[in-house]
Amino acid sequence: MSGYTFDHSQDVSIHFLELLRRHWANKAKILLCDEPTSALDSNTTREILAVLKKINEQLGVTIVIVNHEMDVIKSICNRVTIMDKGKVYETIELEPQGIVESDHTPEWF
Repeated sequence: MSGYTFDHSQDVSIHFLELLRRHWANKAKILLCDEPTSALDSNTTREILAVLKKINEQLGVTIVIVNHEMDVIKSICNRVTIMDKGKVYETIELEPQGIVESDHTPEWF
């Protein structure tokens, strides 16, 4: 996404949709998402993950997610490569646990 800068004053979903538009315009087969849910509330995180899952399933696009939030990784990823300081330590296959839905009650938290 050369030349694209993130304006934090705008809604996150606007930026995400712009990135997806650029992806589709180029007919890319791989979508790289660097910390796509970083610093987002749980509702927005679920929405973004649902869109990524739909893109993967319906369009057959491979999605590479760079992330430090293990709950995000476990929710939708089926292959994980663990890295540290630029070195690959292990690549594992896993069964995605699904996107956790909140019922917005205090007990859920």
